[in-house]
Amino acid sequence: MKKNSIYENSFFRFGVIGFLSNLLNFLCYVLTFLFFNNITLSSLSGYLLGMTTSFYFGKTWVFETNQNFQFNEVVKFLLVYFVGGFGMTLIIIFLNKNLEIGYKLSWIGGAIFAIINNYLGSKYIVFKNKQKLMTTKFGFLSKLNFLQDIASTFIAKINPAVVHNLEKYFALKKVHYLSAIEGLEGDYIEFGVFTGSSFCHSIRCVKKLSQINSGLKETRFYGFDSFEGFGELDTDDNHPFYKDSNFETNFDEVHSRVSKVAKNLTFQLIKGYFSESLEKEPSAYGIKKSRIIFIDSDTYSSAKEALSFIAPSVQEGTYFILDDYFSYRGSANKGVAKAFSEFSNKEGILTRHVLNYGMGGVVFVVSSV
Repeated sequence: MKKNSIYENSFFRFGVIGFLSNLLNFLCYVLTFLFFNNITLSSLSGYLLGMTTSFYFGKTWVFETNQNFQFNEVVKFLLVYFVGGFGMTLIIIFLNKNLEIGYKLSWIGGAIFAIINNYLGSKYIVFKNKQKLMTTKFGFLSKLNFLQDIASTFIAKINPAVVHNLEKYFALKKVHYLSAIEGLEGDYIEFGVFTGSSFCHSIRCVKKLSQINSGLKETRFYGFDSFEGFGELDTDDNHPFYKDSNFETNFDEVHSRVSKVAKNLTFQLIKGYFSESLEKEPSAYGIKKSRIIFIDSDTYSSAKEALSFIAPSVQEGTYFILDDYFSYRGSANKGVAKAFSEFSNKEGILTRHVLNYGMGGVVFVVSSV
C-alpha cells in the first residue's frame, strides 16, 4: 500500500508541476510564434523554459530527492527531456505542416508525448534513487494504468469527423500513389465536394507525386456538388444524419479555397444537383478516362446518378473511393453500397477490395472491364 500511495502521489505532483511547466511552455511558445512566426523556434524555446521548471521542482518536490544537485542527474535529465522535446517538436511540425492542424492543437499533440516520456524518464532514470522498478511479468509498464486512461480519454474526445478525415487523407494518398506508380492515365472526379477538403488534398497529393511520375501534372480535377445539400430525398434515401443543414456550403468560398491550392493545375467545380449537372456525357466536360473516382454523395439515388454518368470513363485500374459504404445500418440494399453493386453488375465490372478507412469508407480498384 505504501508503494502504491507513493506512486500515486508522485504522479499527482508531477501533474501539478507538469501543468505549471507546460503553461509556461505554452505561453512562451505562443508569444515566440506571434513575434517570429517560426514554429520550430517557438517549440524549442517554450520547451526549454518548461524543462528548467520541471527539473527544479521535479527534484525538490515531485520525487523528493534529498541529495544535493549532481551533475549526472542534470545530464540524465537533459537526455530524457531532449528526447521529449525532440519528439514533441517533430510531432508538432508533422501535425501542423503535413496534416494542416492549427499550431495550438498541434502543440497539444506534441505535449502529450512529452508528458509521458518525461514522467517515465524522471521516475525511473533521473530520480530513481527513491523509486524501485516494478518486477511484474510484463514489467512496470503493465502497472501504469494512467497511460491507458490518457490514451482512452484522448481518443474518446476526438471528434469522429477528425478521425474520419485523417484516415481519408491517408487513403487518398495511398490511392494516388498506387495509380501513379502504375502509370495510369486519367482524371480525378469527386462527387460530393462539400467544403473542398478532400478535393484540395488530392491536388496536393498529385503535386507531390508528380516527382515520381511527371505525367500526373496532366491530371484534371472535377468536382460535382449542389453546394446546397441534398434537396428533396426519395423515401428510401431518408437518413437521420443526411440533412441539408449538415451539408450546405458556399460555392464561392470552396472555389476560392481550391484555386489557392491548384494554382497551375486544371480543375472544374460544377455546381448543381446531379439530376441536372450529370445529364451530359463525361466527354462534355472533357473527361475521357477516370483514374480516381470519389463518391461522397451519401445516398443511393445520388450515387446511382454519379456512377451512371461516369461509367464510360472507367478503365482497368480505376480506383473507386466510396465514403459512406456502410451507412443505413450496414444494409447492402440501400445507399452507396446498393448503387455500387448495381453499377458493377450492369457494367460487367470486376473489382478488388483495396482498403477500408475512417468511419465507413471503402476503396476498390477495377480489375476487369
